[in-house]
Amino acid sequence: MDKVRKKRSRFKRWMLLPVVGLLCAMALWGYRQINKQYAGFNVDRDSLIIGEVQYGSFNVSVRGPGVLLPLHERWVASRVAGRVEQLNVKPGTFVKQGETIVVMVNPQLTQQVEELSWELKAMEAKHLADRVLLESKLLDQETVILAAKMRYDKNALKLDAETELVTIGNSTVSRIDYLQSKLDVAQQQQAWQIEVRRLEKMRQNFEAQVHAAKANYQRLHQQHRRAVEDVEALTITASIDGVVQDIPVELGQRVSVGTNLALIGQQDQLYAQVNIAETQVRQVSLDQAVTVDTRNNLIKGKVSRIAPSVNDGIVKVDIMFTQPLPADARPDLSVDAKIAIEQIDQALFVRRPTYAKADQLNNVYKLSEDGKSAFRHDVYFGTGSLSQIQIKEGLNPGDQVILSDSTPWQSYAEINIY
Repeated sequence: MDKVRKKRSRFKRWMLLPVVGLLCAMALWGYRQINKQYAGFNVDRDSLIIGEVQYGSFNVSVRGPGVLLPLHERWVASRVAGRVEQLNVKPGTFVKQGETIVVMVNPQLTQQVEELSWELKAMEAKHLADRVLLESKLLDQETVILAAKMRYDKNALKLDAETELVTIGNSTVSRIDYLQSKLDVAQQQQAWQIEVRRLEKMRQNFEAQVHAAKANYQRLHQQHRRAVEDVEALTITASIDGVVQDIPVELGQRVSVGTNLALIGQQDQLYAQVNIAETQVRQVSLDQAVTVDTRNNLIKGKVSRIAPSVNDGIVKVDIMFTQPLPADARPDLSVDAKIAIEQIDQALFVRRPTYAKADQLNNVYKLSEDGKSAFRHDVYFGTGSLSQIQIKEGLNPGDQVILSDSTPWQSYAEINIY
């Protein structure tokens, strides 16, 4: 009896094909990745920057560009309003204290001085006339007192004589006349004393009027003096010895009170203000030693101030100099500053790769002994500066590493150098 054969399902065979294809693709991708890892990447030696690991004293420093600025500078501002008539100096001119910088004009102020001068003269004349009049009245009152005194003395003499006659019993003087004489003497004495008191009051009034006139005169004189000072303020002078840094006004320009007319700085007393990246300023502290390069000279100094705020990723650091300034030092001169952070003895260090991060584990490409290839290598970096970085683990003295950007071949474990 013949056996009946079962037909295999074509559907199952077709289902296996995609699975086999997927496995082949994965195997091919894995092969390519392994080949990519170990086959290498060709790099031209001339396009590489190579550094050699050194051993010794490692100086950590921070660099930053900046300018020289006057330690003491002052704005000379206008105390009065006016129009700029003359500019006697230009920026860069050395001026001495009191030297004329800017001359302005203001006709109203000049006219005010003239009017107040005439008022002062008129007040002086009036004050003199009033004083003469008061003194004349005092003299008149003294004359009145003198007359009253004479009448009193005359009647007092008469009364004394009549009193003697009445005492001895002489009847030539009647009782009525005697009493009348006594009454007259009392009245004359009282009138005389009243005139004396009136003179005292007149003198007090005279002194009061003199004081009032003097106060009015002093008030007007003070107004005149201020007006004269305002006119004098139209001539702007240097407040200190120094170099003119800026004159932000032009001929014919009208300025108001408080307008800055000139900036003066002392050229012999300068400091450096440098820009330090916010990522590096954490290493900077006060009194750290600094070397400032003016392109022609190197000047020693120390950190005197660190700005508390960050502006566009930059922190301002001020440097005071600890030695005399060279002859070429002047305000706004561009300089480069090198701030000494610390010195590490017996340290491994290398020129800082472009991708290196301080105090972190980094990947570098270490050159082979023959220099024809480089292998990816783990290195732990320590403290770093702008140009160098410390090596804590992973490299030895004399090892050579690639410092330039390794992004194009970062996925390769080995590169070939030709």
